[in-house]
Amino acid sequence: KRLGILGLGGTARELWREEDLARRFARELRTPAWYLDLLGVDPAAQGKGLGKQLVASMLERADRERTDVVLVTHKKANLDYYRRLGFEVTSDETLQGIPTGWTMRRTPRP
Repeated sequence: KRLGILGLGGTARELWREEDLARRFARELRTPAWYLDLLGVDPAAQGKGLGKQLVASMLERADRERTDVVLVTHKKANLDYYRRLGFEVTSDETLQGIPTGWTMRRTPRP
């Protein structure tokens, strides 16, 4: 079913993305953490705080449960957005054939 939704190119990108994530998190995660996978807002609706609303309840729960949250972004433009939500870059990496990816982590807030 995923192939029909993403198409061949999208499926290939999804597979390398999953392999990239597995490599990154195997190196970085030493404690249990939540992973923020896909977050998107229609371009026409961006800049209105919708993305922040989408992730806010998850971040609040992670704080209550004292759990880190991690993510990977392949868009440099996203770094400041995630920093404003409390994430910090823990690594960046460019692999052959894969765009630069920034791994980010947010530790629980008191």
